[in-house]
Amino acid sequence: MDQMSKLYGYMAWRGIATVVIIALFLIASLLFIGFYASGYSLFQKLVVLIVVLVSAGTLVSILWMVWMRQGMRQFKGQMWKKWPKNKDWQ
Repeated sequence: MDQMSKLYGYMAWRGIATVVIIALFLIASLLFIGFYASGYSLFQKLVVLIVVLVSAGTLVSILWMVWMRQGMRQFKGQMWKKWPKNKDWQ
């Protein structure tokens, strides 16, 4: 397996993890709002949902930033070697 296909394989797992994380956070928040937050007002329920979405977004962002950092370190400069050379750009 060459390095680029390995990179895309890691990217596929990160994509799957992104969908799973967002789905689990939304399901958990909706279950909480539906069953355990019966005394909350509509505004408080919306705040709970917003906090959950921000938390999920933060977790997904960390997941992708770690992947990009590893990818840049591991594949540093190799992507640019295949970049087409154009004499007009120089």
